[in-house]
Amino acid sequence: MSTTRTAAAFIGASFEIGFEIGEEISRGQWSAPQETESTLTMKIVQRAVGPMTDHQRQVIWVVIGTADAAIQHWMAGILTPGEVRFQILSACSLLDLPADQIAADRRLADQEPT
Repeated sequence: MSTTRTAAAFIGASFEIGFEIGEEISRGQWSAPQETESTLTMKIVQRAVGPMTDHQRQVIWVVIGTADAAIQHWMAGILTPGEVRFQILSACSLLDLPADQIAADRRLADQEPT
Protein backbone atom coordinates (compact mmCIF):
# COMPACT_ATOMS: atom_id res chain seq x y z
CA MET A 1 0.00 0.00 0.00
CA SER A 2 1.50 3.36 -0.94
CA THR A 3 1.30 6.29 1.42
CA THR A 4 0.03 8.59 -1.30
CA ARG A 5 -2.79 6.21 -2.26
CA THR A 6 -3.71 5.61 1.36
CA ALA A 7 -3.63 9.28 2.26
CA ALA A 8 -5.68 10.32 -0.76
CA ALA A 9 -8.30 7.65 -0.06
CA PHE A 10 -8.31 8.45 3.65
CA ILE A 11 -8.77 12.16 2.98
CA GLY A 12 -11.53 11.57 0.45
CA ALA A 13 -13.46 9.22 2.71
CA SER A 14 -12.87 11.46 5.73
CA PHE A 15 -14.32 14.51 4.08
CA GLU A 16 -17.21 12.61 2.52
CA ILE A 17 -18.26 11.17 5.86
CA GLY A 18 -17.40 14.45 7.62
CA PHE A 19 -19.74 16.40 5.34
CA GLU A 20 -22.52 13.88 6.00
CA ILE A 21 -22.01 14.23 9.74
CA GLY A 22 -21.82 18.01 9.48
CA GLU A 23 -25.20 18.09 7.76
CA GLU A 24 -26.69 15.84 10.44
CA ILE A 25 -25.23 18.01 13.20
CA SER A 26 -26.65 21.17 11.64
CA ARG A 27 -30.09 19.53 11.60
CA GLY A 28 -29.67 18.47 15.25
CA GLN A 29 -29.81 14.79 14.31
CA TRP A 30 -26.46 13.71 15.69
CA SER A 31 -24.63 13.71 18.99
CA ALA A 32 -21.07 12.53 19.33
CA PRO A 33 -20.74 9.84 21.97
CA GLN A 34 -17.35 8.13 21.92
CA GLU A 35 -18.79 4.88 20.57
CA THR A 36 -20.28 6.65 17.55
CA GLU A 37 -17.00 8.45 16.87
CA SER A 38 -15.08 5.17 16.92
CA THR A 39 -17.57 3.59 14.55
CA LEU A 40 -17.26 6.50 12.12
CA THR A 41 -13.48 6.43 12.28
CA MET A 42 -13.45 2.72 11.45
CA LYS A 43 -15.78 3.35 8.48
CA ILE A 44 -13.25 5.84 7.15
CA VAL A 45 -10.39 3.40 7.61
CA GLN A 46 -12.24 0.49 6.02
CA ARG A 47 -13.11 2.60 2.98
CA ALA A 48 -9.64 4.08 2.63
CA VAL A 49 -7.12 1.37 3.46
CA GLY A 50 -6.55 -1.82 1.55
CA PRO A 51 -4.39 -4.78 2.57
CA MET A 52 -1.75 -3.94 5.16
CA THR A 53 1.37 -5.57 6.53
CA ASP A 54 1.60 -6.36 10.25
CA HIS A 55 3.70 -3.27 10.98
CA GLN A 56 1.28 -1.08 9.00
CA ARG A 57 -1.62 -2.42 11.09
CA GLN A 58 0.25 -1.23 14.18
CA VAL A 59 0.89 2.22 12.71
CA ILE A 60 -2.63 2.68 11.32
CA TRP A 61 -3.85 3.49 14.82
CA VAL A 62 -1.56 6.54 14.83
CA VAL A 63 -3.08 7.55 11.49
CA ILE A 64 -6.59 6.99 12.85
CA GLY A 65 -5.89 9.07 15.95
CA THR A 66 -4.41 11.89 13.91
CA ALA A 67 -7.23 11.84 11.36
CA ASP A 68 -9.90 11.68 14.04
CA ALA A 69 -8.44 14.67 15.90
CA ALA A 70 -7.96 16.64 12.67
CA ILE A 71 -11.53 16.00 11.53
CA GLN A 72 -12.90 17.01 14.93
CA HIS A 73 -10.90 20.23 14.78
CA TRP A 74 -12.15 20.90 11.24
CA MET A 75 -15.76 20.34 12.28
CA ALA A 76 -15.24 22.72 15.21
CA GLY A 77 -13.85 25.36 12.85
CA ILE A 78 -10.33 25.18 14.28
CA LEU A 79 -8.57 23.73 11.21
CA THR A 80 -8.99 24.44 7.53
CA PRO A 81 -9.50 21.57 5.08
CA GLY A 82 -5.91 22.07 3.89
CA GLU A 83 -4.57 21.75 7.42
CA VAL A 84 -6.58 18.56 7.91
CA ARG A 85 -5.22 17.10 4.68
CA PHE A 86 -1.66 17.99 5.74
CA GLN A 87 -2.04 16.26 9.11
CA ILE A 88 -3.47 13.13 7.51
CA LEU A 89 -0.79 13.06 4.80
CA SER A 90 1.93 13.47 7.43
CA ALA A 91 0.52 10.66 9.58
CA CYS A 92 0.14 8.37 6.55
CA SER A 93 3.86 8.74 5.83
CA LEU A 94 4.42 6.63 8.95
CA LEU A 95 3.01 3.68 6.99
CA ASP A 96 6.22 3.73 4.93
CA LEU A 97 8.53 3.24 7.91
CA PRO A 98 10.49 -0.01 7.75
CA ALA A 99 9.20 -2.91 9.84
CA ASP A 100 12.36 -2.94 11.98
CA GLN A 101 11.82 0.72 12.93
CA ILE A 102 8.23 -0.01 13.99
CA ALA A 103 9.42 -3.04 16.00
CA ALA A 104 12.11 -0.93 17.71
CA ASP A 105 9.58 1.79 18.53
CA ARG A 106 7.16 -0.83 19.90
CA ARG A 107 9.88 -2.33 22.13
CA LEU A 108 10.80 1.13 23.40
CA ALA A 109 7.16 2.01 24.10
CA ASP A 110 6.60 -1.29 25.95
CA GLN A 111 9.51 -0.69 28.33
CA GLU A 112 8.65 0.44 31.81
CA PRO A 113 9.96 3.93 32.58
CA THR A 114 12.98 3.95 34.86
